[in-house]
Amino acid sequence: MANLSRPLLVLCCVLVPATCFAQSNPGGKVVTDRWYSWSLSGKPAGYFHVTQKSLPGHPPTVRFEHDFAVQWQGEAIRLQMQTTCKDDPYFTPVKIISAGEGEEVASFEAKIAGGKMRVTGEAGEFEREIPEHTVTDFVLFEIVRRLPFRPGTVLQFHSLEASELNLKKNHKITYLGREELELAGKKTSLHRFEQTGEGIGPCQFWVDDEHELIRILMDGRKEFLLTTEKAAKAILQ
Repeated sequence: MANLSRPLLVLCCVLVPATCFAQSNPGGKVVTDRWYSWSLSGKPAGYFHVTQKSLPGHPPTVRFEHDFAVQWQGEAIRLQMQTTCKDDPYFTPVKIISAGEGEEVASFEAKIAGGKMRVTGEAGEFEREIPEHTVTDFVLFEIVRRLPFRPGTVLQFHSLEASELNLKKNHKITYLGREELELAGKKTSLHRFEQTGEGIGPCQFWVDDEHELIRILMDGRKEFLLTTEKAAKAILQ
């Protein structure tokens, strides 16, 4: 993720089969369309929009499109990413296309196969080793909401900050149980997960009983909050 800032599912130290994850819908249809407000240190500053589409083929793939728009300290920043993944429980990335506006936003295309990531873009061409079970940071949001609400659930993986192509190894997400939050003046009981690992501060995720990802808090100050398209876009108007 821009500086606006091997998954294994282990349950009580026992590997949980991939079937514990929900599978994306076939047929080339949009199966996810969500809008989040984005705030920095409590101040609304932009929005985050994600769509997910299942693409038929041999093998089938899943395409995520992320649109992250921020107005901060007089600068407009826009990041638009398209991530094509295998239709497996971990959404293994095979292709990433990034473009946008702002000094910190790089345009590039990355293809991932055979443990290698080959990148072409504004900074030239380069190649990087990508270990098995690497998950991109934005797509991780979808994986988290599919995790079971069971004590002892731990997701182990390597994290790829897709917008900057920074690989951070040995991350894990742990289920911490229920927590009551006050959102829009109403107390809500949600399931809380926490991400820890190399190169990041703790990241918190809150998911409701229907497995909807409601809130994300990074570094204690970067907040994504599920909202409507109208409310999200109004932040930058």
